Amino acid sequence: AVVTVSGGLNAAEAEAAIEREKVALNRPSIGDAPELRAALFDALPGRDGGLAPILPDLLGEAALIVAWGDGAAGVQAIARAATAKRDAVVRVVIRACQDFLIRGQRAPLVWLEAIRAEIADLEGLIALANAMPAQTVELRETALVAMEAIVAQLRQFDPAVESVVAALAMSLNNLSGRLADLGRRETALAAIEEAVAHYRTIAQARPDVFLPDLAMALNTLSADLSAVGRREAALAASEEAVAHYRTLAQARPDAFLPDLATSLNNLSLRLSAVGRREAALAAIEEAVATYRALAQAQPEALVPRL
Repeated sequence: AVVTVSGGLNAAEAEAAIEREKVALNRPSIGDAPELRAALFDALPGRDGGLAPILPDLLGEAALIVAWGDGAAGVQAIARAATAKRDAVVRVVIRACQDFLIRGQRAPLVWLEAIRAEIADLEGLIALANAMPAQTVELRETALVAMEAIVAQLRQFDPAVESVVAALAMSLNNLSGRLADLGRRETALAAIEEAVAHYRTIAQARPDVFLPDLAMALNTLSADLSAVGRREAALAASEEAVAHYRTLAQARPDAFLPDLATSLNNLSLRLSAVGRREAALAAIEEAVATYRALAQAQPEALVPRL
């Protein structure tokens, strides 16, 4: 189970894991237990003398559930494995959540919550948040808690440092999405409003770097404003996003024309919502024309959007 939740172990990692588990299980006196070691390496032979996980993934995840369930011993074993190979363990546990929570098996979520609770450093929290599926039902509460912890830590850094402001703005944008997933519209709106404010500050100083981020956040702001019924404000945010993407697309059409088309589509919806039908039609016609031109050059990528 330790090998599988770790995504496999090389020879040195395998030896360290064996010794670690012997101590944790309070059986260090059994020595090398050659017959047990031989059975393990025969069952799960890996490359270069290491150990491979149980495959396919679904079978390996099921083996973890059978071995550990949601009891304390399993949580402790996963925590020990995560100290050695945290990123790999997080990936395996998240995949197990995706595969088994829909089947009513809650043990993987217990493991994931335990891992999250043990992560105190910002780098680890960001890695955990990045490993979460962008769209998820089962993991949305855990994803939200991770994003809230990231934002809280970033607030402790010097707000005069550009990289800190950029990281905080991006994290607030992501937090807004997680809050919206849980139906917490007003809190999501507050988060994206703060993100936009931060992006305005740094984009004013360095538009070549941060204007795309500001435009992206304005699109999110527009959607969140619309969700709480603030239609005029949503329209204003969408109009500003389109204006920024026009500027960006003029300089780099290959990079930003798709974003401009998407923003025009959003603008059409906002205009329609306030009864400006003719302007809404003009916006969506421009979006379609832009998508047509792009789809001729990149049909596989852009025909679905069109």
